Amino acid sequence: MTLSDFLSKATRERWATAHFNASTLEQMRVICRVCRDLKSPAIIGTSEGERGHIGLLEAVALRSALRHEFGIPVFLNADHSKSIESAKTAVDAGYDSIHIDLSALPFEGNVKGTAEVVAYAKQKSEILNPPTLGKPKARPGKYEISVEGELGYLRGESRIQKEKIEVKAEDLTDPGEAREFVEKTGVDRLA
Repeated sequence: MTLSDFLSKATRERWATAHFNASTLEQMRVICRVCRDLKSPAIIGTSEGERGHIGLLEAVALRSALRHEFGIPVFLNADHSKSIESAKTAVDAGYDSIHIDLSALPFEGNVKGTAEVVAYAKQKSEILNPPTLGKPKARPGKYEISVEGELGYLRGESRIQKEKIEVKAEDLTDPGEAREFVEKTGVDRLA
């Protein structure tokens, strides 16, 4: 099953999938151990900084090894890719999922860049997973790169916040804009 298959199943059956960021093998192993015990797929994210630390190809190799070792679905997400090139590099390395975060750009720039990443990921998925001739057959090795886009602004950072963070009305994502963004970009998920 692909990541999209698991997320659809979780929605239908009303259970959650967790996403954990990791930058070391030890962190990845503990995430997989807990997910195995809970009979859940593991979604492991690596930020741009974590990818720089662990290495893209190394993270993909570890993901494959952890799938084998723990016997569970393990998906690797390129979390908060802040540029088109960063996202494409993760696609080329073999990540299962790309979170392209161009939310700092104006809406149209975000749409354009996110749509480019979606098209690139879908093209790569087709190359790795060509259609079958004749009657469609289930392909056990089905490969699909899922893409998440982002709108809006979340105040704060990935560090301990000592000051009170106030969420303002203008920080909230407009539902109509979200619908337009999803329709124009073709993303699988929206942050």
